Amino acid sequence: MIKVVHPTDLKNAEIELMKTSVSEDELIKIAGRKLYKTVLDCAQNKPVLCVVGSGNNGADALEVAILLQADGREVSVMLTSETAGEENAKRRKILADLGVKTVSQITNDYGVIVDGIYGIGFSASRKLDEKIATIIKKINESNATVICADIPSGVDASTGIVAEQVVRADITVTFSAYKVGQIIGYGRNYCGKIVLEEIGIDCPEIGLINEPSPLNKREIVTNKGTYGRVKVVGGSSQMVGAPYLAYQSAQACLRSGAGLVTLCIPQSEKNAYNCRVTENMLYFIKSKNGKIRFNRKNFNEIKSNANAIVIGTGMGKSEDTAKSVLYLAQNYDGVLVVDADGINSICPHLAKIKDHKCKLIFTPHLIEFNRLLGRDSTDLVNDAKAFAKEYDCVVAVKSATTVITDGESVYFNLTGTPAMAKGGSGDVLAGIVGAFSCVENPLQATARACYEFGLAGERAVKRL
Repeated sequence: MIKVVHPTDLKNAEIELMKTSVSEDELIKIAGRKLYKTVLDCAQNKPVLCVVGSGNNGADALEVAILLQADGREVSVMLTSETAGEENAKRRKILADLGVKTVSQITNDYGVIVDGIYGIGFSASRKLDEKIATIIKKINESNATVICADIPSGVDASTGIVAEQVVRADITVTFSAYKVGQIIGYGRNYCGKIVLEEIGIDCPEIGLINEPSPLNKREIVTNKGTYGRVKVVGGSSQMVGAPYLAYQSAQACLRSGAGLVTLCIPQSEKNAYNCRVTENMLYFIKSKNGKIRFNRKNFNEIKSNANAIVIGTGMGKSEDTAKSVLYLAQNYDGVLVVDADGINSICPHLAKIKDHKCKLIFTPHLIEFNRLLGRDSTDLVNDAKAFAKEYDCVVAVKSATTVITDGESVYFNLTGTPAMAKGGSGDVLAGIVGAFSCVENPLQATARACYEFGLAGERAVKRL
């Protein structure tokens, strides 16, 4: 799996490396050669423009210009700052001595533009200089292939928050590991294709890109009980389709998931479901005004013989929903997947869920996660880890990049497509989590479900 690191940790690791085995100059030369390889592939015989700032990110781009000049390629440099760090200044002088042209305007003559304005030290709280904002705008308006050194200028590598103007890369050549800001928040919109290049810096990861290994093959002599029983609790007269979608997702995952699925819905919806559901069992719960009412007898029967229970899809926010979630959390010893209205209803009662007996999984989208926190998340990865640790659960915070954690390990799921940004997607995912949790531990089951669901969406887009 690919490591994801915090830029501060990477910078500290780089400093330690330079104390012992490699100089700053050598490290920039290594990074420059890696970047040069991608630039050369894209430039073919067209001119290249390197747009550079004052720091080592700019020095990487200047190293590319030196290599291009040595190779007899047409290259120009644009300086966005009069000041420069030591390694940056050294390379500016080399290029000046070589006679490389310095330009002040971006034209459509260039086949490739290399962005080396800002690096991983950029903070989105910093207001862009008007001159640099204009340069970034011109880069984005050009016809050139834009290649960014390490991260697009204007993206905060720690958070994914972006400035008012951001370089929109076709390719980002990133060094040693992915940075959090490349895959979290709006930063992901600007990175284009990310090419990971190793330059010898070893750094502890904050998490891993989610790429589960294949499920174990099924033994020949098994039965439906081997693969678990899932109960899906949800539905109301206002949202008839939600638990049906969750059931369908579990049904689609039967080859690697649940052996038996029971759909548990309000008694009032009996006729609606009897005519639609033909392949799984139905269980009817006492209801009022089209919504499930908490009833101890019903929920004791639901938790009986269930390996996993999915609750909340289409239930509606109510005290009865909250009581149902709390009762199962405290009295059920299987896997409880809480989604949608299960999450919205439980928010005021989170303290009571701390002593849960079940293996607990929450699958909120970003707004629902903020409700669980009681505030807006300012550091999604650490907020998710802290929440999972406090409540002894697995949490999957759903977005274009889903963050999955048990409080210790973190996975970032990148599969999926904007076509999945619609009502019902989360309900389907919750059902898949329930199915996989019958055969894997909660963290691995949740990570696998997010990965496979995203892939399914990508395949559907190609087909439909």
